[in-house]
Amino acid sequence: MASGGDDDMLSQFVKPDFDSKDFVHGVVRRNSVSDDLAHLRQGIAVLESQLREQVVSHHGRLIEQVSHAKDLEVLVDTVTSGVSRLQASLGSVKAKIREPYEIVASKTAQLERLQAAGEVLRAVIRIRDISTKLAAHVKAAETKSDNSAMKDLAQAAACCSEIRACMGRCDLEGVEEVEKRKKGLAECHVMIRSKSQKVLLEAVLMRQQQDMANSLQVFFSLEALPGAVEAVLVELIRLARSAAASAVDTSTLPLDSEEPKGWTSKQRGPTNANAAAAWKTALWGRLEMLIETIAAKCAQVWQLYRVLSKRRDVSTHTLFAEAFNPAFKGENDTALYTSFWARLLQGVVDQLVQGGEKNTFVKGMLTAEYPRVRQLLLNHYHNARSTSDAGIAGALGELERQSLLAALQPLAAQHLSRATSRVNDAIGQLFNPKAAGAPSGVPPLAGDVGALQKTMNNIVLGTRIDAQLAREVAESMAGAIQLFVNKCRENTNTDIDPKLASGALSMSQTRNLSIYSAAIAVEETLVTLSAQLASASASEAAEVYAALAQQAGQRAREAVRPLIESLQAGLLESMANMHLTDIRPQMPADMPDDMDPTGAEQCSNYMQECLQVLTLLTLKLLPRLAASLHLNTMLEVLAVKALGMLVRHVTLLRTLDETAKMQVMLPSSEACSNVFSFLCIRTYAYLYIRLCLCHTHTHKLTHTHTYTHTYTCTHA
Repeated sequence: MASGGDDDMLSQFVKPDFDSKDFVHGVVRRNSVSDDLAHLRQGIAVLESQLREQVVSHHGRLIEQVSHAKDLEVLVDTVTSGVSRLQASLGSVKAKIREPYEIVASKTAQLERLQAAGEVLRAVIRIRDISTKLAAHVKAAETKSDNSAMKDLAQAAACCSEIRACMGRCDLEGVEEVEKRKKGLAECHVMIRSKSQKVLLEAVLMRQQQDMANSLQVFFSLEALPGAVEAVLVELIRLARSAAASAVDTSTLPLDSEEPKGWTSKQRGPTNANAAAAWKTALWGRLEMLIETIAAKCAQVWQLYRVLSKRRDVSTHTLFAEAFNPAFKGENDTALYTSFWARLLQGVVDQLVQGGEKNTFVKGMLTAEYPRVRQLLLNHYHNARSTSDAGIAGALGELERQSLLAALQPLAAQHLSRATSRVNDAIGQLFNPKAAGAPSGVPPLAGDVGALQKTMNNIVLGTRIDAQLAREVAESMAGAIQLFVNKCRENTNTDIDPKLASGALSMSQTRNLSIYSAAIAVEETLVTLSAQLASASASEAAEVYAALAQQAGQRAREAVRPLIESLQAGLLESMANMHLTDIRPQMPADMPDDMDPTGAEQCSNYMQECLQVLTLLTLKLLPRLAASLHLNTMLEVLAVKALGMLVRHVTLLRTLDETAKMQVMLPSSEACSNVFSFLCIRTYAYLYIRLCLCHTHTHKLTHTHTYTHTYTCTHA
């Protein structure tokens, strides 16, 4: 057996990563070549001895394995010879199969080429024959009128369709017989399409369903039906636009005088009211005729739609409507008509707007009287919906009404802009400084307020028959009324001037009175407009005007409040001085020489001041203040406070003699009379009765009580 060191050395040779070069290099580096060589020889000897022992001990099994190996060699030789024979047979089979296959493939290719050549020849011959027929039909159609040539045109279109089918079945590019005919075929196609287009348009205009069907059949054969129908729709819209342009063309309207030099077509127009009225009458007559034109175009398109939805191609039985629109859903699908309706109205309105841009008078009429234009078109919509074939069939619904209103948006925007501008100008005129020669007074003047009211009435009342338009106008007017409210706020003086009680009105207080009157007038106008619109079923617009009226009323109260509070302060201050006057009886010897001994029955000084304030209110201010609930409410408050203070002060007086009682009673009665001269509300008569009861308490004489009762009944 080898030692342990020999085992370590020999084990290196069985490692998977053993490298002989690395082993030799390691031996050389260690300088142990002789020792390692000896170890290797010894190890080899050990291995040989062990192998010999293994062979001797297993001799029988080794002999048996060798015999099996010989059998395997025989079997392998047998298999190898079989495979060789099989490969030889396969080669012979391949040779026998390949030759017939190649022959069949070659013959098949030849047959395919022969078939393609036959198709080309048949197509060329067919095209030549059909082209001859086509030329004959085209020549016959050229010598006839458009309507009379429809039969020839239909046959020519069928020839074109067949020629196109022949060209589509095979590739005829470069075939001389076909190439030389292409130009003639294209010319025939153009001629057929041109004549058929004229016939179709004329048939639509005349509503001749049979001619429509024949023309559509031609275009179906030419595979040009969608384009032909679209061309007809475009032409109808063009005719309607032309009618609209003629309706607002002022070049044919007579002038009332010689046209001034330098005038352009845009400036051309009447120079006086009578001529302007004549122009408007003529233009409105033209617009009514335009509505008839629109109705006619819609009826024509409806007939075209009916033909499209019912007629079919004679060969394929394809519905013409499906050829025009593959998404067609049946007879209830009126997309063609509704689309034309929107396009037609949009085109007509655009042409009207363009006509307005060309002439100032036309633009002013269309803008100012837009509600009439709108109502004219809406009446056409309602009439068409209830009486026309399209309307009865349900083709006109709410969407079509909305498309009409959408088409009118350019004119609506101009109208709303002009209306707002007019109201803003009128409001600006209220507060602008007046030029020399203008009516005197403190702005806002009554004339300017009247002009504002008239402008508002003219604008709003023209919209009451159309709730939607009324709402749009109300929304645009809201900004103008807000401007008026802001102007009133900016020009209102809120300071209380106690000098007002003496009868002197400052400029700012006079302006407050004018602002109050203007605000009340605007409020009344807005309330009236709201009521009229509510009665006309324009509830949304009525609510807007009612809210604006409240803003104007609030501004009126704020404008007059400083004046009323100034009067109230002066009146209450005078009444507060009641106790400063000695009202006890005076002896004739104590009276001044110029005083009448019977003067005890005259009003005292403090009451003279009160009466002066009341006289100022009754004779100077109230005639200048427009009657309103706001003023009544403020005067009620003033009367309540004045009478309450008077009653309170009289009841606090100490017991007086008869002369002093008369001095208290008579001024009190005079105060009651003056207060009731401007306070005409029965609910506050109890204050007067209370004051008269105070008189009775002060003077219990019978004739005084009778006088008080009579006076109470008269004024209450």
